[in-house]
Formats: sequence, structure tokens, C-alpha cells
Amino acid sequence: MSIIEITDSIKYFSAPVNIGVISLGQDTFLIDTGIDNTSVNKVLKSIEKEVTKVLLTHHHSDHIGGCKKFQGTKVLVYGPTEELGLIHTPILESYMLFGGNPFLALRSKTFLSRPCKQAIPFTKLNNSNIGIISLPGHTIDHKGVLIESVLFAGDSLFPEELIQKHRILFMSEPEKALETYRTIGDLSPSVVIPGHGRHVEGKASIHDLVNLNKEHVIAVRNAILEEVREKKGIDEVIVATLKRFINMEEMKSIGMRFLFEHVIKGYLSWLERENKVKFELDKGVVKVRLT
Repeated sequence: MSIIEITDSIKYFSAPVNIGVISLGQDTFLIDTGIDNTSVNKVLKSIEKEVTKVLLTHHHSDHIGGCKKFQGTKVLVYGPTEELGLIHTPILESYMLFGGNPFLALRSKTFLSRPCKQAIPFTKLNNSNIGIISLPGHTIDHKGVLIESVLFAGDSLFPEELIQKHRILFMSEPEKALETYRTIGDLSPSVVIPGHGRHVEGKASIHDLVNLNKEHVIAVRNAILEEVREKKGIDEVIVATLKRFINMEEMKSIGMRFLFEHVIKGYLSWLERENKVKFELDKGVVKVRLT
């Protein structure tokens, strides 16, 4: 873990999940907390001021797990309003991914964080110097944090190396991700700090990163449409799409398989709302076809 200073008042700790640090007067804000207390403990040892507030970009366990450090303290923890239920009760995420009472593969800390019961909505955050920006797509109510012209983007944007690594990016609502890319373009920040990977600075580099993420979403969407040329069961479409992007023999995690299923179903739902595909029940099997 290393500290990277953007300005005198804006820093972030480069880690598997980046943790932002903002100093404003008497307040010191953290942005996200990592998957457990490990990263937060290192951050707290490295900064001089006492943390007063924590801002959570979204509910995923690798971003909220360190909140346990602040349980029972005076530190105020804020999160997206529509995701507070998942922050307070993280097992709901595993239920959502599995579609039922989740088995052990979806109960590890990768998927199941400790509850952060003290989290309250961003609407209660009273600081005119900090902008809370709606950046949905990765999750339903994902937020970014804008301070000066620096955008802490959470998982609304991924660097090229992570797109190449994961092949299919996790997002619950890919159509809203396209809206988010337009929002970031309109904001025109000078620096973007993603939730994973190194920050990007300069409007041209940020524009290229936004376009790269947009192209990824469109590529996955088009691949799914091609797989629905013939009427197929939903699982057939999922497996066929995965094979286009991933070496299936290298997929070792059952939990990862459910993550990919969630993503592809989100794309299919988007295509249905656009009247591109239609779902049908065929002898007890849910199938999908082009309209």
C-alpha cells in the first residue's frame, strides 16, 4: 500500500481497493474502506488527523468491509440511499446473486461483508465542498465523490488492465453505465481516481478511459445479441457468451460463475426493455429469442 498525493488536501492509498483521504478544515473523510480492517488500519496509522466521516461509493464487500473499524465510534458513515439495505444487511447481496438462500461459495468475505449498521444516507451529508455524484451501472445507486476537480469514481470506471483481466466487467445495470460515462464526460474532471488501479489525469486520458469502458459495454451487449440469434435457454446464452470472452477451463470459482450470470442477465433484461429480445417459457425452460 502506498499513498499518492493529488493535492495538499486530496490523497488516496493505492491498495487492492483504493481508499481516498480528503482533509477539509476540521474534517477528514475516507472514501471506501477496503474488504476488511487491514487496509483501514494502515491508512489510520499513516494520516495525522482523526477520521470524522466515511463515504461509501457502493455496497460491495470489498469497499465496505473496513467499516467495522468505526462501529461504536463517533465517525459518521454515509452511503447511497438505495443501497443502504445491502450495506446494513450484506447477506442480501448473496441472496440476490444466488436467487435463494446462498450456499457457502457465496458466503465468503469476497461476497459477504460484515454489516455496517451505522451507515446513513448521503442526503444527510452537509458539506458544500463535496459533490456526491450519481454514477449507477456497476450497482443500482453507485455514487462518485467530486472534490475540487478530482473525481473519486469508485467502480463506475475500470482501468484497461482490469478490463483485460476480468474480460467481462461486473455491472448490475449496463444501460445506466452508459449514462454514467456521459455524466463523467460532462463533469470533465481533471483527475479520476477509480476504485481499483492507478488514477488518471488529463482530460484526454480520462476521455480515452471513458470510451474504453463504453466500448466494453457495447461489445458485451453485441456478443449477447449474437448468441440469441436462435431461440435458446437462458443458461445456454450465458455459457455461450462467457466462452466468447473467457477460457472456461480457467474459471475455478463458483462464486465468480454466479457473478457473471448476474451480469449477463442484466444485459438480457436491458435488451428486453429495448424490445430486442423476448423471454418465453418452453416446457418449463425459460428461453430467449430475438423479437
